[in-house]
Amino acid sequence: MLGLALTRARSRGQAGRGLASALGLLAVLALAACSSTKTAAPSATTAAGTDSAAAAVLQEGYQGRFDPLPTAPSRAVAGKTVWNISCGQAFATCALISKEFEAAGKELGWDVSTQDSKGDPTTTVSLLKQAVAAKVDGVAIMARDCPLIKSGLLATRAANIPVVNLAGADCDNPRFGNGGEP
Repeated sequence: MLGLALTRARSRGQAGRGLASALGLLAVLALAACSSTKTAAPSATTAAGTDSAAAAVLQEGYQGRFDPLPTAPSRAVAGKTVWNISCGQAFATCALISKEFEAAGKELGWDVSTQDSKGDPTTTVSLLKQAVAAKVDGVAIMARDCPLIKSGLLATRAANIPVVNLAGADCDNPRFGNGGEP
C-alpha cells in the first residue's frame, strides 16, 4: 500500500511530493521501529554433550531472523472512512500534507475527512474521541507526541481503530520516562 501510494504521489509531480515525503517518513519510522541496534552476540560453543544443531539454532537466535521485504505493494481496502487529524490547517505544511493525504485517500477509494487540531494536543485528544464515536475505520495524525495525546490513543485502541502517527514520538520513547504504551 505504501509503495503504491508513493508511486502515485510521485506521478502527480510537485503537489505529490508533500505526501510522498510524509509517506516516506512513515516508512522510515516503521522500519526503524522494527529494527534494533546490533550488539555483539555471544558465540555458541559446543560443550561436551551439547547438540551442534541446538548450538546452530542458538546462534541464529543471537543473529536474528528477518523476513524479506515485500516485492510488490499491497492493495488498500477501498470503502474505508479515515480521519486525518491535521497538525493545524493554519500552518502551510500541515495544510499541504492534509491536501495530499486526502488526494491519496481518494485514489485508494477511501472517504477521508480532515479534522483541524489547530496545533493543540488537547484538541487532538478530543478529535480522537470523536473519531471513536463516529466509528471511523482509521485515523492519521501528524506531529503529535504520544504522551500529549495518550488518552485519545487509548480510546481508539479500545475501539480497535488503527492510528498512524506521522512524525510523533511513541510513548515508549526513553525521553518520556516510564510512560509506555500505546
